[in-house]
Amino acid sequence: PAGEVLQDAVEARSGRKVRVLNSEGKGKMVLADMICHMKELVEKKEASVNPYIISISSGSEHTIVTDNGPAAKAEEGQILKVNSEKIGEPLEARVLKKDDFGNFKEGEVLEQPKVLQGSAAVAFTLTASGLDKHGLDNQLPVKYSHLEVAGSVAGAASAVLTLANRFILRLEDPLDTAWH
Repeated sequence: PAGEVLQDAVEARSGRKVRVLNSEGKGKMVLADMICHMKELVEKKEASVNPYIISISSGSEHTIVTDNGPAAKAEEGQILKVNSEKIGEPLEARVLKKDDFGNFKEGEVLEQPKVLQGSAAVAFTLTASGLDKHGLDNQLPVKYSHLEVAGSVAGAASAVLTLANRFILRLEDPLDTAWH
C-alpha cells in the first residue's frame, strides 16, 4: 500500500542496512540505489574521467541544488545558480555540512527519522548509497549534486532550462573566464 512504512531494516544496494520510518523514505531508497550504481561505475572506471553525479527529485516549494564537498570545490552548484539567474529562473545553491549527516542514527543500521528535509535528506541518501565515502578526503572524490525541484508551484524555478543551458546547449560557463 502507498502509505506503508517499513519497520524492519532493508539492505540497500550499497550493503548498508537502512530502516525507513516514513513513506517518503521509499523514494529516497530507490534514489540511493541508483546513486550507488553510478558510484560503482566510477569505482570500476566505467564512467567518465571527471565524473559528476546529479540526482533530481520534486516535492519542495523551492528549487535548490545541494553539493557534496567535491562538487562544491568545483563550484558546480554556483555554476548552476548563475546559469539559472541568467535565464531568469533562479535557484538556490547549498553545500552539505557535517551537521547534515548527524540527523540520523548510524551504526549497524542507518535509521531515517520520521521527518527528514532539506540538506539532511540529501546527506541521508548519500550515506545510504555509500557515496559519502567519496568526499574531498578520499583518493577518488566524486562530485555529486542533488537538485530538489519545486513541484507545480507558480513562479518556481525551471531546473530543466538551467540543466539544458549547462549540459546540452553549453551556452556559457559563468565561472570560467575563458567564456568572457
